[in-house]
This record gives sequence, C-alpha cells and structure tokens, in this order.
Amino acid sequence: MAIEQNANNKILTVIFAIVIAGLIFTGVKLISQSNDIYNQSYEQSNLATQKLIDTSFKKTITVPVPNYASVKDGYTQALLYFTLAVGTLLIALLLPRLQTFNISPTGGLSVTLKDVQQKVENLITQANSIQADSAGPGGKKKTEELQAEVKEKINESKKGLRFTGADNNDDPQKGRWGGLSERNKRKINAVVNESNIKGYYKITLTVNSTDSNLPLTGLVKFHLHNTFINPDPVIAVQEGKAVLNLSKVYGAFTVGAEADEGKTLLELDLAELEDAPPAFKER
Repeated sequence: MAIEQNANNKILTVIFAIVIAGLIFTGVKLISQSNDIYNQSYEQSNLATQKLIDTSFKKTITVPVPNYASVKDGYTQALLYFTLAVGTLLIALLLPRLQTFNISPTGGLSVTLKDVQQKVENLITQANSIQADSAGPGGKKKTEELQAEVKEKINESKKGLRFTGADNNDDPQKGRWGGLSERNKRKINAVVNESNIKGYYKITLTVNSTDSNLPLTGLVKFHLHNTFINPDPVIAVQEGKAVLNLSKVYGAFTVGAEADEGKTLLELDLAELEDAPPAFKER
C-alpha cells in the first residue's frame, strides 16, 4: 500500500511539474506576442508619420496609432496563467502531506490531506467530553441535598453553565419532546450501569439513525433533568451517532433530544428501561 501510494505521489509530482511549466511558458509567450504586436504597430505608425512629413502632396493621411490594447490584453492573460501556475505549485507542495491519492477509470481525482481528518475527530471527541463533564451530577434528588451540592460545584469554577434549580415538577422533560423514543428514522436509547461513585449511576445516552440511507449528522442537543448543572449539553455526531456519557446520575428521569437541526424531537423515560437497576428506576 505504501509503495503504491509513493508511486502515485511521484506520478502526481511529474504531472504537476509539466502543468506548471506549461502555464508559465504560455504566460511568457503571451507577453512576447503582445510585445511583438505592439512593436509592429509602433513601426507602422513611425513610417506613416515620416511619409506624412516627406510628401509634397496635400492630401489627408491617417496615421495609425500603436496598438496599446494588445499589450494590456497580453499581460492580463499572462497574469491569469501565472496565477494558475502558482496555485498548482501550492498543491504540489502539499503533496508530501497527502494520505491518499486515487485516480478512477472515469477520470475522477480524490486526495486527502494527511492527519487532518484524525485531528478533526480528536477535537470533536474533546468537545463532546467537555459537554458531558459540564453536565455534572444530577437526577431525581432531594431538594436540600441538590442545593448544597450545586452551590459547591458552582463555587469550584463551573462558570457560564446554566442551572435552572429545582422546581415543583419532579420530571420537567416529561412530555415536552413528543413522548416518542423513535421518530423520523432517529432513535434514542440509554444504558444504565452501576458507578464506582457510591450512590450514583453511569448512563450512556445515544441518538442514532435507524436507516443507513439517512445517516445522522451535525449536532444533537440533549435535555436532562434540571438538577444537572448543565441540563442541555450539545454533542457532535461521530460515526453516525451522538453519544453522551453521564457519570454521576442519582436517579431516573426523562431525557429529551433534538436532532436534524431541531426538526426531530425524541423523548425517553429512563424509569421505563427494562434492564435498568430497580433502585435507579425507583428514585
């Protein structure tokens, strides 16, 4: 595979060199031709002027003007070719960083810059991790315990994260997102496991497509219980799914999710999960 890639890169380098040389040659030739046209018109103008001076006949003689337009047009066209040559040269300089290079039988060309895609994926993963961490602890919990913990977390440095506080509704997301866990070829599901932190559970929330011909893309906005410090984390889709990992969840609650730029609304009551621990569902 590496040998084939190196061979393709060498072929591409030669092609680029030929193209660049051809573009520069054409540009120089255009400048030369425009100068020749101008010089010829200039000589004709001088001859006509001299004839006008030497003639003893009183007649009107039209003196041709040197062809300045040819010079302008020639240099303009040459500049275009030089610009194309520079652009081709820049592409050629990027060649060593190409990870793949393919030429299809139908004439299609496909190139991929080395490591760029991986770096983008790493950034997305980090952003999703930050969103998950920003949610903090939450779930159904006694108001007094909730308030004490939230104040402590906010004082630690959780700046800029929205906290709605407890309200009279024990499950505020219930019924807000249509009540369906599957809609528009999208589905939300959850996996609940025991946490290594006493009194809490770990939850993995996933939104994905149920149709391979209609993959999930973009961002998914989750809506958690209002006891979370950041109850509305936004997760970027990776490999066709949006995954939110919550590590400190006290008890069951209803989760809402917005996908497809808000066009698809999903809802899942964690208390209705068949395989969730009974103690988690009863809280």
